[in-house]
Amino acid sequence: MILDFGKEVSAIIGALDLDPAEVPPERGMRVAMVLVAVLDRGIGQEQRRILDIIARKALNAADLRAEIQRPRR
Repeated sequence: MILDFGKEVSAIIGALDLDPAEVPPERGMRVAMVLVAVLDRGIGQEQRRILDIIARKALNAADLRAEIQRPRR
């Protein structure tokens, strides 16, 4: 999987009122790596949530489907 956080990095640089021309590429890469870490943490939490649901609802397929498709709060 290839992830492109170019727009997000630009938005963060803009939100910090920095001139994009003055931000070295290494700094942009560091910001992108932070975004990757946040994404990884979110994926891990979602995976644990799904596994917990499966463990609780393993005997009832309809309950399992409803719980997985339930909107997040």
